[in-house]
Amino acid sequence: MIWKLTISFVLLAFLNFMGCYSSETITKKDIDEGKEQIDFNQEIAIATKDYKKYRFGALQYQIVNDSLYGNGVVTELGNEVPFKGNIALDDILSFEQSSMDTGSTAGLTIAIIAGGLIVAGVIMWAILWNEVTPD
Repeated sequence: MIWKLTISFVLLAFLNFMGCYSSETITKKDIDEGKEQIDFNQEIAIATKDYKKYRFGALQYQIVNDSLYGNGVVTELGNEVPFKGNIALDDILSFEQSSMDTGSTAGLTIAIIAGGLIVAGVIMWAILWNEVTPD
């Protein structure tokens, strides 16, 4: 029974590694002023003035002079269409990049494991108490 509880809590803890991402929206103004930078090693999503959303995978885009060049997908009217070409930087409203938040993930995992160990300890204590003091 102990092994079943332990395995259950470990599996639950590993599931937490899948969900702790943070997304950061960067405006073109912040980039122009040097407050923010784009990490070209990560996926990027772009919103443009014509209400289209572009998504490029890591290392699938680059900025040269006044345009962003890349291979990705564009979302138009709910449909995703492959895209290969360039977008003028003047037409871009915002950039969005996601990154894994390892600190929060580790903290959440440790908290779940600690909680699981406390619950398992209380269950074991209750079982032992019932064995020591039978009715």
